[in-house]
Amino acid sequence: MTEDAERQQRMALGKVVEMIEGIGTIRLLKMQIKQQRMAKSFITSLKILTGERKRQHTGVKSKEGELKSERWVEHFSEVLNSQDPLHPISEENVDLAKIIDEIELGKWTVVEVKRALKKTQNRKSAGIDSLTSELIKADTDLTAEKMTEIFNSLWEEEKMAGERE
Repeated sequence: MTEDAERQQRMALGKVVEMIEGIGTIRLLKMQIKQQRMAKSFITSLKILTGERKRQHTGVKSKEGELKSERWVEHFSEVLNSQDPLHPISEENVDLAKIIDEIELGKWTVVEVKRALKKTQNRKSAGIDSLTSELIKADTDLTAEKMTEIFNSLWEEEKMAGERE
């Protein structure tokens, strides 16, 4: 081996040693930082437990704007202890048939079905029919039309899908 080659080999070996020492130093620094954080956390907890340092909290403000630690008591006492209404409605006074008749129970529309399809979440498990929401939403126009037809026929027949012949 020539002198030049030996010198290059020694330089390369020196660089490797420096890198290894650097990695060791970095690891040592990381361990020291972790220990300092743990010690600081321990000391803070110890001060809180001994009463030397109080816990810091923002608290809750009352309606008037002053800090109040028992605001939730005030809130729920207002909500739960409210006065009864002057003219309470009893079940005897309500005509459910009239209310139900006022609700429009028309046919399903393609727009409603498309809106519902848009709201379905992707990446969810398939149902018993093995259809994922991505597959159903692949062609929303066609799917919405077909589903609208099915829903309306079920609505008119007043039968569930499993009860159909």
